[in-house]
Amino acid sequence: MQDARRSDDPSIPQGIWERDLKKADWKNVRKLCWEILETRSKDLQIAVWLTESLLHLHAFAGLAQGLKLLMGLCEQFWDSLYPEISEEDIEARISPIIWMNEKLSLKLKLISLTMPQKTPDAVSYSFADWENAEKLEKLASKDKKLYDRAVSDGKVTRAKFLGSVMFTPAEFYRKQSEALSSCLSFSDALCRLLDARCGKQSPSLKQFIDILSDIRTLSDMFLEEKNGKETPEDTAFSEDTEISEENDAPKAKISSVTIRNRADAYRILSAVADYLLIHEPHSPTPYLVNRAVSWGNMTLTELLQELVQEESKLRQIFQLLGLKGPSTQ
Repeated sequence: MQDARRSDDPSIPQGIWERDLKKADWKNVRKLCWEILETRSKDLQIAVWLTESLLHLHAFAGLAQGLKLLMGLCEQFWDSLYPEISEEDIEARISPIIWMNEKLSLKLKLISLTMPQKTPDAVSYSFADWENAEKLEKLASKDKKLYDRAVSDGKVTRAKFLGSVMFTPAEFYRKQSEALSSCLSFSDALCRLLDARCGKQSPSLKQFIDILSDIRTLSDMFLEEKNGKETPEDTAFSEDTEISEENDAPKAKISSVTIRNRADAYRILSAVADYLLIHEPHSPTPYLVNRAVSWGNMTLTELLQELVQEESKLRQIFQLLGLKGPSTQ
């Protein structure tokens, strides 16, 4: 079982002992866990490992199945469940739940939140990728050189992530939203059940539930963006669809885009940049457009400070434009 679950970390250098990296065999883990639970023992640790395998095999829909199973075991077999409770000490019994909260919760962040279709260049990204992309965006306003270096090193940017979202079908997010809602519902029910069984010694699932909630919030945001909005993978060919002279791919009419306010204008610019990033990743255009969008909330003074690094030239520009320099503000 442990060998089937084990996988090598590709980020750790192997030195002279280089060998093929071992990957976890989650199908075998699932098979072994089912066999043990059905024929040998009602074991909470085995059930948690089964839940882990279902997460890896079927994402959040699989996790919901595992959580439902955990609830059923705790509800129906608590008195005979393994690990056993010894002399009112339930530490061994609840240790699998503690592991789930501390360790399995981190694996939730690695499940794909995008599933781009109809474009060979796009890749799937996870919640961990989104968190890193958000950190990278904050870095852009603090240290542009470091940001540019990270981008050139292939780090996931917000634009890349949203480009992948753009080519992910809305149906993917509808199913994901349902699965995440089930996961949260079963998690809350499991917490209440454990509180009733364990009293003050009940294990916490706060980290697990908090991460699930954050993932659902992000996933629902993508679904809301897609609802009522035509996207490359959802748009069917119709009489109102024009044909691109370049590659005969369906293209939405420009006249159908309504700009109601400033936020809409910047959102459309971001969408254009995301599209170009997927189809013309080597072109500087999408990066320049995204940079322009990032300047949208800056004052003229802030923008000049970012664009002009030499202080003497910056003062000359401020004087020419009749602006107060940053030192006098």
